[in-house]
Amino acid sequence: MVNKPRTGKDRAAVVPEQQALAQYVPDLHNWPASWRVADDDIPTGQAIVAIFTPFLEHLVTLGYARNTLLRHRDDIWMPAAK
Repeated sequence: MVNKPRTGKDRAAVVPEQQALAQYVPDLHNWPASWRVADDDIPTGQAIVAIFTPFLEHLVTLGYARNTLLRHRDDIWMPAAK
């Protein structure tokens, strides 16, 4: 019995990695401001984005479908409760 290759992971991302990240997370630079409750929160938010960025870039290299990438993005981003 021959197993079929799994779809999705066997394919490369449709666009280059740098462009793909900007396409599925176009507002990444705005995340710290969207999370802030007070102005003092911005540097912490920027540090969090600096940690998330390599992970998000890694997801692009895995060749996941656009909806999967968007789901992972949405799972990471959450606005601050006002």
